[in-house]
Amino acid sequence: MPRIKGWGHRKDDNHSEIQGYFEDLKCKTKDVSGIKGFCDLIVKRGSQVRFIEIKDPTKVPSQRKLTAAEQEFAD
Repeated sequence: MPRIKGWGHRKDDNHSEIQGYFEDLKCKTKDVSGIKGFCDLIVKRGSQVRFIEIKDPTKVPSQRKLTAAEQEFAD
């Protein structure tokens, strides 16, 4: 498991929209986008928990790429 390296991550423009979508589906969400090297959202519904990394599809591919820390967490 990668070491979480602190705070200070900028949210993608579509972050609130996606979080709202999960909340509309009666999921509980926790915004953890401020934790560097971690996912953007933790989503829970019933006993299911998912770690969500949000990427903005309107950005160029190089701006949608996972950082090294995000990739390490995903692996």
